Amino acid sequence: MFDERLREAFLQGEEREAALLFRQMLHRSVRLGLYEAMAEEVERLCGPRYKPDPESHFQRAGSEKGVAYLDGGKD
Repeated sequence: MFDERLREAFLQGEEREAALLFRQMLHRSVRLGLYEAMAEEVERLCGPRYKPDPESHFQRAGSEKGVAYLDGGKD
């Protein structure tokens, strides 16, 4: 649905709306990519959820908020 709105804005020549929608789509894509990279790193270091690697020096313990700077601000 979001991609369809972006496509329509481009086709109708509404540059401001298209730019805003594109920026929002890019922002969400970057957030998703960062989340997936962090999840992959945790799994690589600690092993799969509920199946810890007994030889690893790392373990899962709770959660922590991460901070990323996107488009000049904290996200």
